[in-house]
Amino acid sequence: MPERTGRGSTPIALIFGGVGPEHSISCLSAQSVLKALVSNRGDSWQESILCVGIAQKGSWHLVDASEVLNFTISDSELPVVPTKGPLVALRMNPVEPGFLVTGNAGKEFVACSLAFPVLHGEGGEDGQIQGALDAAGITFIGSAVNASVLCSDKVTTKQVLQQVGVNCGDWTSVDHESQWEKALQVFGDSNIFIKPATGGSSIGITRVTSERDIAGAIGVALSISPRVIIERAIPSPRELEVAVLTVGGDVVASPVGEIQLKPHFDFYDFEAKYLADGANLITPADLDTKVSERIQGIAVEVFKALGCRDFARVDFLLSPTGVLVVNEVNTIPGFTSISMYSRMWAAAGLTFEELIAQLERNACERLTDQS
Repeated sequence: MPERTGRGSTPIALIFGGVGPEHSISCLSAQSVLKALVSNRGDSWQESILCVGIAQKGSWHLVDASEVLNFTISDSELPVVPTKGPLVALRMNPVEPGFLVTGNAGKEFVACSLAFPVLHGEGGEDGQIQGALDAAGITFIGSAVNASVLCSDKVTTKQVLQQVGVNCGDWTSVDHESQWEKALQVFGDSNIFIKPATGGSSIGITRVTSERDIAGAIGVALSISPRVIIERAIPSPRELEVAVLTVGGDVVASPVGEIQLKPHFDFYDFEAKYLADGANLITPADLDTKVSERIQGIAVEVFKALGCRDFARVDFLLSPTGVLVVNEVNTIPGFTSISMYSRMWAAAGLTFEELIAQLERNACERLTDQS
């Protein structure tokens, strides 16, 4: 288990929101992370945390911490980044990293050399924000550009993992609705899942049980991603997850967690995750010790094979016959109050505040090495 870490003190920019469909989930993750950063910093937190929200149309704004702390889902309404705050831009000067903040008093430079991007999906996990922060000379928490790009596309992720012998199930990919017959050629008339190759939070995913629904499901997925992945459904699988974390140069795995869907949900979709309490989240999962250790070992292998850094969540499917399939990898998993990543570490005795402090420590060590 990771060592418990002390209070953070380095100024940090919390970056959240984004232009993709997971904008609101990012806001909720930012709220949880900000609470932990505040707790870890004590009375001096206001001087050392900069909240930078990326609005749905792409503009960057300075957001008051009190607004972030009040983000919530209310009557199925999701939070969004407010655009009333001063505009923010990265200062592209690695010698003096920081932000330019434009408000009523003009343009002000705010020095900052450390960032925590809590951005899910488009613009957040695909290497875009990582590349921008690199160019600006700002050290950040999370995987670097190459691993972010690789893991953000489910097709390339599976291709790399299959090359190192990791079972990723039966799948194919298409980039146009007219290619729907390819699914039949590969899978026949069995149940399939059709997903955007990029993105998360189960947005745009359809479970298809009829040939007539394939083209429409591909169209839905293509509205989110230029490429679509089609996977053969595993009958009655157990959905298992492992949180992976870098500690002192070592890669460690959390206890295995399990998502148990409630009866009226077909799969763990966006509604089940965030709006309707559609699943029981079990930590740790009720598994034989050898099975758990095998899953943890594969999770660490996946993390290393993809070049991930600091943290990631690896999702598995376990068939009733014991076949284990890696489903996907999230380099910036959800950090909401109900997210599995933090719950799995809690099962190992690591509090949310200690987890955030460990992630910050990782980045601070890199920042020290660069200075």
